[in-house]
Amino acid sequence: MDPLSLDERKEERIAILKLLAEIGMPAEESLRDLLQRSMPWYVTRNIIMLLGANGNPDCFEDVTHFLTHEDIRVKQEVLKAAGKIDASNKKPFLLQALSRVPKQLTGQVVTLLGDIPDSSIVVPLIDLLEEAARVKTQTSDALQVTTCKALGKIGSVKALPTLKKIIAINRNGAEQKKDPHAVEIVQAATSAIKLIGSGGDQKIQQTRIMRAMGVPVTDEVAATEAAIFRLAVAGDREEATSQLFQLIIRCIEEKDFQNASRLRNRFNEINPMAFKEIIQTAEIIEQAEHGIQAKSYLDVWSNLLDELSAEEFTAIYHEMEERTLQAEELLVNQGDINDELYFINHGSIKVFYKDEYHKRFIKSLTGGELAGENFFDASYWTVSLSALTPSRISILKRSSFIRWQDAFPGLVEKLEVFYQRSNNIQDLLNQKGLNRRVYTRYRVSRQVKIEMTTATGKSMGRGFSGKLANLSQGGLALVFRIARQENARVLLGRSMKIIIPIAGRNPELPVHGRVLSIHPVEEGSNEQMIHFVFDQPLDQDELQSVLG
Repeated sequence: MDPLSLDERKEERIAILKLLAEIGMPAEESLRDLLQRSMPWYVTRNIIMLLGANGNPDCFEDVTHFLTHEDIRVKQEVLKAAGKIDASNKKPFLLQALSRVPKQLTGQVVTLLGDIPDSSIVVPLIDLLEEAARVKTQTSDALQVTTCKALGKIGSVKALPTLKKIIAINRNGAEQKKDPHAVEIVQAATSAIKLIGSGGDQKIQQTRIMRAMGVPVTDEVAATEAAIFRLAVAGDREEATSQLFQLIIRCIEEKDFQNASRLRNRFNEINPMAFKEIIQTAEIIEQAEHGIQAKSYLDVWSNLLDELSAEEFTAIYHEMEERTLQAEELLVNQGDINDELYFINHGSIKVFYKDEYHKRFIKSLTGGELAGENFFDASYWTVSLSALTPSRISILKRSSFIRWQDAFPGLVEKLEVFYQRSNNIQDLLNQKGLNRRVYTRYRVSRQVKIEMTTATGKSMGRGFSGKLANLSQGGLALVFRIARQENARVLLGRSMKIIIPIAGRNPELPVHGRVLSIHPVEEGSNEQMIHFVFDQPLDQDELQSVLG
């Protein structure tokens, strides 16, 4: 081993590397020991290359540790080796690498993620794709192409809205053929959409992937699964869905829960609209594996299913994340900025309000109810949520949900109507006197100037104007115009200075504070109402100077 690290002659190094490659596994322990020494970059790179070629999962941690190496050529070799090693922690490593590697290596990470058929990878890749689309450079264009290809290979319907958006952004440049990069991006996105329609890249070696996940697969299961995918690719999705359902049931009967859970995820690739089969198999697996007898998910959400079409419900379902809560586990804290919508599937969730001295119980939420104060209107949470009993919930992130607005234009309104009809938390707060304002509010109509500031009160550039609606010693409400409601959300929690014109010696009263909530004045209106709390309450003279 010493010549490998000491001899600088290229011919000697090549000869030694060839010898180690022939020795194979017996040399691995020595190579791993050698990695711990301080060596020239090229020696470290060569050892990582050899360990990657051997593909032993035990070496994964030793190899990936060097992603922090100062030399980009070593980083590049680490990624190559990571792609060759079948390790169970490959996915989290690559997801972390997305934000850690130099920009010129991001595409390599994306390509490796595309070889992992896991729908949880889709959202980080979508975020990366949308970020790349906002910056028009040759590097960002190439990254868009690479990311589109990776999303196509994964085959998840979650990527469809963003891929269609990417096509729309680049359509003009592609159709007029003035921008060759736009042409390539549109082609990559279009191919990805077609590939998703056929369930992803069928060339991925499934046995290799499953081995990396630690899932034993019998020849019979593998053969049946392959036949099911051939059916789906041929266009017979209904029969493929039926056969996949039966294969999962067979695995459950044989207590092969690993394969049952893995196969259930394959519905998303062959027929993502088969939500009944997706839900039913999840319940059967849980019941068989853990002995949990719970009300059917379809029964729990039967009222919501009456409001939404099957396609709309499926779009929501595929975006949700599942979470289990233990008794007394906190879900949301009063005062949080959190734009998630919570679907209570099983158990009981306590809603409570905290004042200076006490926690006050408001109500409990059970199966079939929703909670989400900051999902439809941008605001701080005025209550806290915690589990009364062991509970299971589904979480819908607003950032994921809004991707489907173009595909289902009325979906957000339908969901909000259902939410408002079943959620009476604000009414209960008012009834218990827990949502009352400390200060009296006065109606005032006056044009004001609004400036974004840093937390220390320093102005952050040009401001915009608004119209004062009401005022108290503790805060105010004002109306301003904005083209898109989603853009208004970025103001939530932001520090601002509002300059109010007054009579007297000083013609202006500047007040500092932060935004507590934003919501449309009327449905569909581009006028937004901001509720603003002062950092320091106004004294009586300041209040009077505004009121006149």
